[in-house]
Amino acid sequence: MRRQQALALALGGNGARPGEGAGTAKLLSKRERDVAELVVEGLTNRQIAARIHVSVRTVETHIRHIRTSLGLRSRAHIAAWVAHRQAADLQAPNPS
Repeated sequence: MRRQQALALALGGNGARPGEGAGTAKLLSKRERDVAELVVEGLTNRQIAARIHVSVRTVETHIRHIRTSLGLRSRAHIAAWVAHRQAADLQAPNPS
């Protein structure tokens, strides 16, 4: 299975995927993008809260907003979205 196929499967199907597109990263605040990257690391809400010096409830709110804004269903989908965005950033032509 190719990486793109695995990402599509992780994001819940084929065709247009939730959270895909150039403007989707702009839907999230800087802090929400930071939290999403910590989710990728496999940290729990409590560990994320300790790392960024906020309450666990604040982390839960950030994760809920990330999922709602991007139309994702789980932490695994958040991790797949971040991986997809990072891969897209690596493949994007470097403006010179």
